[in-house]
Amino acid sequence: MKNNIKENTPHKDKTDEPNLSKTGALYRVTAMCCMGILFVMFIFILLRIAVKNVVYEKMGIYNPVVAFFLEGDNDVGQDDYDEGGSITIDWAGIYPYAKEDLYVNISKDMSILDKYNNLVGKVKAQAEWYATDGLPMQTKLTELAAGYEGLIGWQVQEEDYDAVITLRNGYLTCVSPVRDASVIEEITDSVARFRDFLTERNINLMYVMVPFLVDTVDSELPLGITDASNDNADRLLESLDKRDIDYIDLRACEKEDGISHYDMFYRTDHHWNAKAAVWASGRVSEKLSRLYGYEYTPELFDINNYTSRIYEKVFLGSYGRRVTLSKADPEDFEILYPDNDMTYHLVMPEKQLDVTGTFDEVFIDYDKLKITDYYEMDAYSAYITLRRYVAVIENENAANPDKKILILRDSFGNIFAPYFAQQYGTVELIDVADFTGSIKSYIEESKPDTVLLLYNPTMIEPIDWSSYTSSKFDFR
Repeated sequence: MKNNIKENTPHKDKTDEPNLSKTGALYRVTAMCCMGILFVMFIFILLRIAVKNVVYEKMGIYNPVVAFFLEGDNDVGQDDYDEGGSITIDWAGIYPYAKEDLYVNISKDMSILDKYNNLVGKVKAQAEWYATDGLPMQTKLTELAAGYEGLIGWQVQEEDYDAVITLRNGYLTCVSPVRDASVIEEITDSVARFRDFLTERNINLMYVMVPFLVDTVDSELPLGITDASNDNADRLLESLDKRDIDYIDLRACEKEDGISHYDMFYRTDHHWNAKAAVWASGRVSEKLSRLYGYEYTPELFDINNYTSRIYEKVFLGSYGRRVTLSKADPEDFEILYPDNDMTYHLVMPEKQLDVTGTFDEVFIDYDKLKITDYYEMDAYSAYITLRRYVAVIENENAANPDKKILILRDSFGNIFAPYFAQQYGTVELIDVADFTGSIKSYIEESKPDTVLLLYNPTMIEPIDWSSYTSSKFDFR
């Protein structure tokens, strides 16, 4: 007799098969779409690299097609396609390097492997930028991502040295890594050699340490985030002091004068504001008076002797533009106008600018305050003495009409220089990292009375001696 055994097998509903088939097909289509998008982006990135390195840099071609491929590239200015804009000047031809300062083109002696690795490194760096900050529609994608983070309540911040951090008080900033002792020593040696070069020519040198947005006492950093910018600055000033190099620490001056640190800065930008620049100009002028006997006129830097104009909601700073309008609101931009009738003469060769007039006629570009696109326009550049351009300011009404001050600076000097120029006959501005000529040759011809190094702590970085235009501390 056979036993009928009923096996306990899973029941399979035939109606599930079409659903599973549809789901699998949907996954495949989605994966193919994603792969297609990535492939198109990959091809576009390769095209951008080729256009920049071959068509733009090697062939020197810049037209609407090239502009389309290189849109958003910081190394390609709109002035390249603006016939009425800036021009390129061969500063190295005007101010040539001394024989001992010429570096050997090490690439000539590189092995094939080293040349290959060098090329790969360059392409990799460009590809990474084009795939992140230089990504087409990057701003819109960032806005969408920020909106999604806000929707889900995502508030985690990572200690990434290129990331924008929101401080507890709502200000935006970036943080800096700890610089090795060898970097501090290298910068100190470079400044000391430069000081010795100037001393031989009876020229003074003073280092001006500009405050950074993160305060030395109340950092306002969120839990788990650290910033070494002020520690780097402290160690550099200590090192300079041991070499008897004159300096002024505006961070300490700020505390002495009881100034609220964060009132000196914009909420969406890393720069100081007009009130801070006026105050700093007075403090630096006072220090120059004590060190070198220059005339100091305190009333020129008294905030009560200025007229304030507020341009409402016209400024979205560099950090605000990075996190986009989905996370940052435009803020007011204040310009302070001195209540005096001083006349200035400003020359900026690269901008083909030669103008004489009052403070507002010479130093303020009002077109920059007519904001139509927060991402493409920057109200901070309304102060016309922009970092990348050589500028010479003359003031025959100054208390020190015979004194010439050369300022080697970062972008904090944009807003500092116009107020500082009230005190001195001639103020010259150069950004070492953008100036293609020899600083020493320039000084030999210009013959300033004093050179200021005006830098904020984030400029403390290793010096790349293989290029003349990569470091704020290369004074060849």
